[in-house]
Amino acid sequence: MKSQILTVTLGLALFVSNLSAGVFSIGGFSFDEKNTVTHGLIAQGSSLRGHSSSRFGMFSPDYISDPNVYTNHFAKFNRSKSIGRLMGMHNKDGLGTDFARAISLPTTFDASPRPNTDRYVLQFAWDEGQTLQNTAGNDFVIFESATWEGFAVAVKKEGSTEFSAYRYQFANSHDELHVANAAAFDLSDFGIADGARISAIRICNLMNSKGVAGADKVDDSTGQGKVISEKDPGYDKAYVLRQKLGGEEFPADQLGADILYVTALHNVEPQKPAAPLQLTPSQEPSVASVNVSE
Repeated sequence: MKSQILTVTLGLALFVSNLSAGVFSIGGFSFDEKNTVTHGLIAQGSSLRGHSSSRFGMFSPDYISDPNVYTNHFAKFNRSKSIGRLMGMHNKDGLGTDFARAISLPTTFDASPRPNTDRYVLQFAWDEGQTLQNTAGNDFVIFESATWEGFAVAVKKEGSTEFSAYRYQFANSHDELHVANAAAFDLSDFGIADGARISAIRICNLMNSKGVAGADKVDDSTGQGKVISEKDPGYDKAYVLRQKLGGEEFPADQLGADILYVTALHNVEPQKPAAPLQLTPSQEPSVASVNVSE
C-alpha cells in the first residue's frame, strides 16, 4: 500500500493556495476547508513514503447509503489539501482519479527509515500570518489513515521560536466511510493560555519498548498525555504509552502513522499586530537630541 517515496528536502516548504472553501464533516468533526493547513515540510528526517486514500473526502454518507440521493457534497472537497499532496506527491493515481494522499512516518515496510530507530518530524502551518486561537474545547483535528497508528503532536505559540512539549492522545473516532481516524486536540493541553494563538503544528513518530533510544512514555496512567522520552526527567516514573484506554503499546508495525489531513476546527485569523511602542517620560526625546536639518 506504501507506493510512492516522497522526496521533500529537509526544510523545503511546499504549499497549496487556499482558494476553495466549504464545510465538511468527517469522524464526527465539522470543519471549514479554509482552515486546513496550507504549508508542510519535513522538519527532521529526509524522505518518506506516502500512499493514496481512495475513500477519504470522496463521498457523503447519504450519497452512499440512499439510492435516491444524487448529490455528493464531497464532490467539492479539495483533496489537494491532503497531507501527501500538500507536500508534493503527484495528485493523480495514474487513472485520472483525484485521490487524497497520506504521508507515512517510518514503517516496517521500508528498509530505511525504520520505526523504533529513526525519529521523523513533520511541520505544518497556514498561510503566512495566519494563526489559530485557543478557544473553548478542541481547536484542531488530525486525520490518520486506515488502522490507528499513533503519533505525537507539538505546537508553536505565536511569536515564539520554540515548540511545546509533545503530546500523544488516543483517537477520538474512526470513520468507516472515509477510512480515517480522527484525533482532536485542545490547545490548553499544550499549555497555551485561553485566547493565545499558535502559528505551527508538528507531528512526530513514536517508539515502543523495542526502540533503540527506549520507549516513549506518557505522564498519565491512562496511557495518553505529555510524551516523556528516556532522557527526560521523571522517565522512571512515567507510564506506558497505549493504543487506547486499557490497551497495549503499539507494536512495531503500527508505529508508521499515515498522516492524512490537518485542519483547525474554528477560523484561523491574521496575527495580532504588535502593540505600539509607548515611551515613558524618561524615554521621550529632548529637543537637544533631535537632529533638525535646515
